[in-house]
Amino acid sequence: MATILAAHAFESMSAGMDRKALEDSLKALGEELAQLEGRRRRAGLKASQLRNEVELALIDPDNPGPLDLSKWKLSQDLEFALQSADKEEAVKNAYTATLDRLNFLKGVLERDQIAVEAEKVGLHSALRTFASVSMTPASPQLSHHVPQSASEAPPATENAREITEDSLLSVAAQVVLAARREAKGEDAGPDRYQERLEASLAAFIDVIGDLPLKQYLPIHIQDFATILAQVPLNRSKYPEFKGLSLRKIVEKNGRRKPPLPHLATTTIQGSISDFLSLWNRATAGVGGVKDLKAYRITMPSAASKSIEREAIPVGNLNKWVAAAAEQKWRNAHKRWLPIVAMLTGMRLGEIVWLQVSDFVEQDGHTIIDLRKPLIIDRKEVERRLKTPDSSPRIVALPPSLIESGFVNYVREVRKRGWVFSAFHTADDPADAASKQMKNWMVTLAIHERHRQTFHSLRHNAKHWYAYHFGQRIADRQLGHKPPHIGGQYGFKVLQPEEVELIAQMPIPRGLDLTPFLSRKLDCLQTLHDDVGNGAARGLSASVLQYD
Repeated sequence: MATILAAHAFESMSAGMDRKALEDSLKALGEELAQLEGRRRRAGLKASQLRNEVELALIDPDNPGPLDLSKWKLSQDLEFALQSADKEEAVKNAYTATLDRLNFLKGVLERDQIAVEAEKVGLHSALRTFASVSMTPASPQLSHHVPQSASEAPPATENAREITEDSLLSVAAQVVLAARREAKGEDAGPDRYQERLEASLAAFIDVIGDLPLKQYLPIHIQDFATILAQVPLNRSKYPEFKGLSLRKIVEKNGRRKPPLPHLATTTIQGSISDFLSLWNRATAGVGGVKDLKAYRITMPSAASKSIEREAIPVGNLNKWVAAAAEQKWRNAHKRWLPIVAMLTGMRLGEIVWLQVSDFVEQDGHTIIDLRKPLIIDRKEVERRLKTPDSSPRIVALPPSLIESGFVNYVREVRKRGWVFSAFHTADDPADAASKQMKNWMVTLAIHERHRQTFHSLRHNAKHWYAYHFGQRIADRQLGHKPPHIGGQYGFKVLQPEEVELIAQMPIPRGLDLTPFLSRKLDCLQTLHDDVGNGAARGLSASVLQYD
């Protein structure tokens, strides 16, 4: 259609283009631009889906995190999707350039008819370029009704954000996703939730199709779940599935002997929940669309049973404690991470991003204040936490962690800022720490895929804190939202009297911390020798003053 329109415009030029012909061309190009924008967005969605599949093949499924794809050789499928998106963008730019040229020529017509002949040459060249780059699959035909004046058309910027029952799902969803990205800001950093929304949208369109909003039925949610329940786990790792739709992947996996295991119920529930969240935002205030969220799906029997994460047995904890205590003082990132996680209940990402300034004194007790911003390059930066409502909190330190020497270690890294600076040489410190901890657990034979991971230490801590102090203090310490409305009353963070209770917490039953306590003097002697040899001139003499 774009090529036909360009040829028609040029023929009109040769015959003597009048204002009416120009206005018709402007309007038609404007309508086609809007349709082309939808095609460009769908190409972008496809590219986003392939990026997510590549990431799944490269990152650790136990600890997903942002991945810099520029460091990897991308598959032909992804390269093709990116090239397609670029081509669609080029076509759109060509439309815009031609539209601007025609608008200019209209102004010339109004001022001086003689100048038209000079402009014909330039327009001829622009139309030829436009026709050459627009040789893509045909888009929907333009409406035969063209307003008498181009000024009757609403501004393109407003049309692009208006969502109606006739809007394609991809276009409506991108309006919401773009607004969310803008609200988060360019400096917000990796946004896993945004990536999940985009991935669930791409999967739904892959399975059900990209239709006008009014054509979707509640039963489509069940169809979506039924297909997802047959999708093989870690499908991106298998070359035979590359470039195939989810339905084709399901068919091909069904012919495998034996077929690969399917996605788990929690994964399916998460994808549906993410999509319905995006659907509700995109269709807010739009008439003529169905309430997809009202449909209660039946979980297909083909889905794999979800694996519940468990706390790590105390015997394996003691094996890990002993191995951590053997680490040299300069390997503090390995020495302290496991014991800090199991005794405080903090997430790995929270520990890795700790700064010395986060350790403050409150009524004679050292606490960690996760409500404070990070200081990076002398500027305050918002701390990225998992849940904005409950994660910004005060973390109290039990006496066993203090007696092991952790607080004294923190006091001696003041000049470096980061408590665990070794991880901050990586592009993604939390991801680097996650991979190192997993490899370490595998070496110690205490890792069980999905069931017992580094995150399982939070399960241990939650049990200990709930046992000694009750559910309320355990939730405040670990940053969990209370399960009932009554638990949300009162203060949102630990109060001084609760910090005092945790400061008297006994060592959990069966946990053997003697390797840390017995190695304390050995570490002191090592540090003393290093200072004497000039290898640690930057350390303060207080490094030898342990409680």
